[in-house]
Amino acid sequence: MHNGAQEPHETSETSARLHLSPTDNAPKSVIRVSDGQNKTVTVILESQTSLTYVTAGLSTIINPPPEIADKIDANLLNLTELVTRGYIENNQTNIIMALSSQTCLGDASYLFTPENLLKDIRKPYTSEHAYYNMHFLSAKIPYSAVFDLARTTQVNHIWLDRRFQACLDQSVKLIKDPIEWAKTESSFNRTINGSGKDIAILDTGIDQTHPDFSFPNGTSKIVEAISFTGESTGDGFGHGTHCASIAAGTGAASSGQYVGVAPGAALLNVKVLNNQGEGLESWVISGIQWAVDHDANVLGMNFGESVSGDGTDPLSTTVNWAAQQGVVCVAAAGNSGPQMYTLTSPG
Repeated sequence: MHNGAQEPHETSETSARLHLSPTDNAPKSVIRVSDGQNKTVTVILESQTSLTYVTAGLSTIINPPPEIADKIDANLLNLTELVTRGYIENNQTNIIMALSSQTCLGDASYLFTPENLLKDIRKPYTSEHAYYNMHFLSAKIPYSAVFDLARTTQVNHIWLDRRFQACLDQSVKLIKDPIEWAKTESSFNRTINGSGKDIAILDTGIDQTHPDFSFPNGTSKIVEAISFTGESTGDGFGHGTHCASIAAGTGAASSGQYVGVAPGAALLNVKVLNNQGEGLESWVISGIQWAVDHDANVLGMNFGESVSGDGTDPLSTTVNWAAQQGVVCVAAAGNSGPQMYTLTSPG
């Protein structure tokens, strides 16, 4: 358990500046892609003479050369999907990179030499207990730079930095059936209410002034708080407060009518979704590792993204690592159901 509430307002990402030369005179390929709403978006590929693209159905798909194809996330190659879902804006896209084991994270300014203008690289929060393949960098770069980075020996793999959205939740009774819960407590001859446990809510923040987030003695249930979004840890969207109350609300605001699953548990407020209910995968990865480092027993991740990973993507790797540290990882699932393929990442 932790002593006292903390509410840092700064994001825990470190930044480095890369000073790479733009190629104003380089040859350019221009591809015009429909965004599905009768608008055409221009994607510029600079100095990419070895790239080809194909049209499959309504999709335009980049076909990188074989020597770099295995290093690039397939989600970064479907231009139509990237444009339609807003992942390419002003010819820029957000990525996550995994570095080779020989590459040092300490000074990002010396990592890359491609001749694309690459200004900002961010190092997400990384636990000192993280595995070697969890040392990621994230960046917003010109789309063309994806292929330049893939050609460098310092980079092992490049993924799309996916955007996650808050998901709706159903009532506590679906999670904690009163009859079955009573049987469980009877079999153990004790009340099971989460006392002594910390639940990390990775979401849009938590309203720490809500009456449901105080213990009976008046102390705050929110023992630590951090934001990886660049915003304060407060909840400007409402979803994180909603999920926190389902997890550990005391029911004080409703005179006991709406009590959470574990009203005796403390809360870690880990803001990884912004006040519009969206967040980048790199923010979520930072939040997971921070929560594990701060002794969370449970991670609550009530968000999803229809662009799923394959189990080796950065988020899947990080969730697996958290589970191996003994943390219970709970993810939203079924909010888009009951159709096929509606269990979205990270669920």
